Amino acid sequence: MALFEKKSQRNAYLLGAGVALALLCFFIVSKYLSFPGPCHSPWNDHVRKRDLAAMIHKDLMTSVEMEKSAVIALTDEESRAFAEKTRMASKAVDTRFHQLESLVFEGKSTEELKLMDEFSKSWAELRNVDELILDLAVKNTNLKAARLSMVEGSDALERFEKALERIVGRCHRSSSKECGIFQPVFTALTSCHAIDRLLVIHNAESATAAMDRLEKTIKTKEDAVSGALRALSSQVGGENRKDLALAESAFSDFIGIAERVITLSRTNSNIKSLELSLGKKRILAAQCSEILSSFENHLRWKSGMATK
Repeated sequence: MALFEKKSQRNAYLLGAGVALALLCFFIVSKYLSFPGPCHSPWNDHVRKRDLAAMIHKDLMTSVEMEKSAVIALTDEESRAFAEKTRMASKAVDTRFHQLESLVFEGKSTEELKLMDEFSKSWAELRNVDELILDLAVKNTNLKAARLSMVEGSDALERFEKALERIVGRCHRSSSKECGIFQPVFTALTSCHAIDRLLVIHNAESATAAMDRLEKTIKTKEDAVSGALRALSSQVGGENRKDLALAESAFSDFIGIAERVITLSRTNSNIKSLELSLGKKRILAAQCSEILSSFENHLRWKSGMATK
């Protein structure tokens, strides 16, 4: 019985020693032969690169669409909301591109490294243009100028017109010398309306030289209105003088609004952002998309080679 127990203990020791030796051999072989695990196999890396490239392409297109929406948005709130979505999509491109770049560096494929370098340069340039576009888009200066002209400007112009119409109405009912007011009233009204139209043209203009010329014409029309109002001042009296004062006040308000419109129009944020969006941004986005397509085509080619 004792002999049997000793034999069983010896077999247990031998079995334990054998298991320990096997584990030791496994760790030595794993360390020095460096067998790749399933998570780092060439095929898994290939699939991961393919998926990352597709997601980057999708995020790039989202960024482009959100930026366009920010440019054409009609309110500051909408512009800011779309600008934030653009930046989020661009950040996603950055994150996934760094992951893809790491995999490409590990694989050391000359063609893939070349495409990553090309994308990196085009994407960096596109991001710079994007920030410029978004900074301009959220200012909405041309939209603000248009609203200012249509709302406050129109109100001042209407007050100006009504004051002069009351003066003309009294003249029709009178045979006095005040009936000589028709010419200066006509000049004042037509010149003021001309300024209103010129402000619309100014707000749509992008060239500095053209805006300079428009502002000179506006100043000429302003002087014409001022001269007409001075001529009226020497011809009217009584109730007409009160309405003339109201007309002068309304015109002063109108010119103050016109100056604000011109300042906003000069900034030209909506027009500049739209020009960049339809011009340089479109070209850079197309370059980035083409590079990603080339990268995806390269991966498909490698997949085909691997299965042959």
